[in-house]
Amino acid sequence: MSKFLSTFKRDILKSFSLIATFVSSTMFAHIMLVFQSFIVMKIMPPELLGIFITLQLIQNYGIQFHFGILNAVNRQIPYYLGKNDQSMAIKIEKVARSNVIIISISQLIVLLVVYNLKLLDQTMNAGVLAIGLATIMRLNMEFYIGIFKARGLFNKAALVSITEAVITILALPLVFWFSLEGLFWRSVLVASSLFVLCMWQHKWYFSLEFNNKVTSELLKVGFPIMLLGYGLVLLNSMDRILILTFLDGRAEAMGFYSLSIAVFSMIALLASLVGQFYYPRMVRQFAAYGISNSLIKDCVMASVTAALLTGLVAIAMALILPWFVTEFLTNYSNGIPAMKISFISSFILATSAGPNFFIITTEQKKKQGMMIGVAVMVIFLVGSKLSSFGILGISWSLVAGFSVYVTGLWYIVLKSKKQLPYTSTPGQNK
Repeated sequence: MSKFLSTFKRDILKSFSLIATFVSSTMFAHIMLVFQSFIVMKIMPPELLGIFITLQLIQNYGIQFHFGILNAVNRQIPYYLGKNDQSMAIKIEKVARSNVIIISISQLIVLLVVYNLKLLDQTMNAGVLAIGLATIMRLNMEFYIGIFKARGLFNKAALVSITEAVITILALPLVFWFSLEGLFWRSVLVASSLFVLCMWQHKWYFSLEFNNKVTSELLKVGFPIMLLGYGLVLLNSMDRILILTFLDGRAEAMGFYSLSIAVFSMIALLASLVGQFYYPRMVRQFAAYGISNSLIKDCVMASVTAALLTGLVAIAMALILPWFVTEFLTNYSNGIPAMKISFISSFILATSAGPNFFIITTEQKKKQGMMIGVAVMVIFLVGSKLSSFGILGISWSLVAGFSVYVTGLWYIVLKSKKQLPYTSTPGQNK
């Protein structure tokens, strides 16, 4: 037992050093983004910021609308690299790029039709157009990010995050001058700049290939993961859906809740980055050995690492942010109680960093989808009962739902471990 703990401790420390640059640089960029969001709060009243956050749901859901192509890129490239099939990994990239372009053109046509119908007032219609354009460009940006991560080029992915923070801050004058409209068009500026940066980092490599067989493989592998992605987006946006459904003064309530969104996004990103670091390695191990003890060990290490980092960040933020909001963002002070609860819910979700990617790797997505459905129902039921407490009740509903979700994911992992056969294959049950 002592030998196991010693080895596990050594592996944890090694993992910390390996992911330090990627996670720290990306988190630093996100901290800059959160800081600038506080500046935006200082400039804009809660009701206007609430409108922007509501329209951002278009991006949250729209960026997932790729029929699973991006998910397949993230999985299939490291899968074939694990099988030492470099040529197939390159083919996957070419065919995926071709499909992403077709999807982007289709989305652009739909967006322009919706915009020209003018179903909303002028400001909201412009907002839909701007967020829609930003979503399409971010979809293409995420394609390149997926390639970088699949090939272990985390330094390139980190540079994109840092650049996003820098451009977002430099574009703050748009918010000063044009308020809500400035927020809309800043989104377009940032997304287009990042897309160009990704292409530059990939040396403007733009080879296309149309292959029905490979496309079918990508859809077969990626579409279920995309559905799972939609489920996760729904799970993570249930708080905003509940606010829009049950609370009066929705725009203002959403503005107050922006504190919780900022906190949750930062901590959730930290856990996600840790999981993304382990994901390609999990896929390569699965391709070589199937479900193995080493794969489950990586799953545990991902969650332990994410929990430790998340705990440290959450404690620091819990000590600093309430004072900061009270002193400098007085108009948003009503959101402090809900923000404190978000520390709890985000920490609970961080412990799923390993199981989340383990389940995707081992293709047990249906089971995870069931757990997402259960968690969403729990959040909705608890939120409807506690909605009389405003955003505070909505926040507690997330704690309940995430607790159920994480428990279910770990049950799936532990059940997989129990079903492991004895084998002498390297990496398994040695």
